[in-house]
Amino acid sequence: MQEISAIAFPTLARALDACPVFFAITSENFVTSEAIAGEHRDVLGGYLREFLLEDPLIHVALTVPRPVLVVEHHVDRRTVRASRAYHDFHRVYGFEHHMLVRFHGRNIREPGALSMGFTRNQRLPEFGARERRIAELVLPALQGAARRIATSQKLPACERGTAKLVAERGLTPAETRVLHVLLLGLSNREIAERLGLGIDTVKTHVRRIFRKLSVASRAQALVAVRDAGVPIDNTSEST
Repeated sequence: MQEISAIAFPTLARALDACPVFFAITSENFVTSEAIAGEHRDVLGGYLREFLLEDPLIHVALTVPRPVLVVEHHVDRRTVRASRAYHDFHRVYGFEHHMLVRFHGRNIREPGALSMGFTRNQRLPEFGARERRIAELVLPALQGAARRIATSQKLPACERGTAKLVAERGLTPAETRVLHVLLLGLSNREIAERLGLGIDTVKTHVRRIFRKLSVASRAQALVAVRDAGVPIDNTSEST
């Protein structure tokens, strides 16, 4: 997360010629969502508490499910400028044009969703097709980073839970490492990239794991591990 905050976020802001206002993670209670980084990270909480129910811009962000969103393209600018949120917040901070980039979670309300907010002031033109395309080009890398973060957070619990099963079924250390990552829903190629192995080596380990677990597929392996009492969450994250 630190690398995204310190490198990817400000780099994308420079490419967009925009202010990096916030990089945030959505909380269970949306109003208490936390800004991890950004030049105006400290004002996000107060903004959500004060204007969540009435700002037409946040309404767009909550209802238009695009990962790269030029907010003003989905609302009449006259409506925005007539709002209290514009006069008491956006205009005060020079937030005239808004872009939102969500790279983890199905929408920004989803707990754990990761999003970046960028703005431009009145002296600059609004965000357009060029800026949207830049963000779309960067999006896969951000999504990949988010998946790696999510996987690394799940892995320790998986490792602890499979210890007994590994001993009972006689898995080698190499097979155990592959099993831990396989249970997170990764493909053979993704396992190879994560563990620094060749794809053929991963396929060999997977075949041996299946044989020792007496299964013939990933789905059956998942059932076998769950039946052994291991809590598994390999649900792929939507972005």
